[in-house]
Amino acid sequence: MLRILFVCTGNLCRSPMAQYMLMDRLAELGVEDVRVKSAGFIAQNGAPACPRGVALTALQGTDMARHRAQMLTRSLLEWADQIIVMEKRHLRLAHDMAPNEGWKMSLFSKFLEGKENMDVPDPYGREEKDYMTTLAMIREGVHNLAMEIAGKKPGDAQLA
Repeated sequence: MLRILFVCTGNLCRSPMAQYMLMDRLAELGVEDVRVKSAGFIAQNGAPACPRGVALTALQGTDMARHRAQMLTRSLLEWADQIIVMEKRHLRLAHDMAPNEGWKMSLFSKFLEGKENMDVPDPYGREEKDYMTTLAMIREGVHNLAMEIAGKKPGDAQLA
């Protein structure tokens, strides 16, 4: 079983968007042997996902209303087979937290064509257009990651 961990700052917007969108996309592709979690460096355990993010992902067909934030821990980093972070600084922080797990860490933008070394902007507390920009990046990256996991080329299926 493949275990994927998405990491952002507060585990309220970006990483849960990626988590729930990936779970949905993998289900659409018939992939069952993947476990997906998310966490944040300064998460308040049990906090709900940001309302605007919940609403906008729902419009994309993904329900993340049940999400509750969790703080990133060393044990979560050790649990994961693949750790995908939203910002370059998250790579450094995660590596500091669990240096032996660094080999399985990557930027989310690795899955964005032509944007491989970019941070995914944090929309928390910003305008709807900022959420839409971030959501579009996450949607594209999740699609490409899901296709990779399913053993297909990203162009084999359209973005859902």
